[in-house]
Amino acid sequence: MIWFLRTFTLFFIVFVVSIFAQKDATFTQSTTTALKWEPALRLILQNYTAKYGRLPISGETIEGKHSGEEIKIEFLALVPNEKVIFKIIGLSHLESESLHIQFTEKENLVHIDMTLSAVTKPDLVSRIVFLFFGTHSLKTQANSLSLLLAPLSK
Repeated sequence: MIWFLRTFTLFFIVFVVSIFAQKDATFTQSTTTALKWEPALRLILQNYTAKYGRLPISGETIEGKHSGEEIKIEFLALVPNEKVIFKIIGLSHLESESLHIQFTEKENLVHIDMTLSAVTKPDLVSRIVFLFFGTHSLKTQANSLSLLLAPLSK
C-alpha cells in the first residue's frame, strides 16, 4: 500500500510540474506549391475567414471563424512576396496563436515555411487541455494548411 501512495505522489508531482512548466508550443512545417504569393495567401486566409475580397494590410484586424469559434486575426507584418505574420485571438483555451509564413520562390514554384506558435491561457483547465492537445492541435492545423495547398503543388 505504501508503494502505491509513493508512486501516486510521484506521478501527481510530475503531472503538476508538467502542467505549469509548459505554457507555449511551436510547430514548423514547409511545403512547396505552384501557387504564387497572393493566391496562396488567399487560400490560407480562407481557412480562417470567409472569402476575403482584398488582401489585408499590416496592422489590420479582421474577424472570422475557426473551429466554430469567433476569432480576430491581427496582421502584424505583411511583406508582399516574402512573409506574412498574423496573430489569432479569441480561441477558447489559447491566449493567442501566431502564424509566421515565409514565401521563397524556387524555379516556378513557391516554397512556404509555416511556423505556428500558441500561448495558453493561465487558468488550470486551459493548461491541462494545452498539455494534452496543444502540440497536436498545431500539427493538425499545419497539416490542413499544407493539404489545402497540396492539390496545386507539383
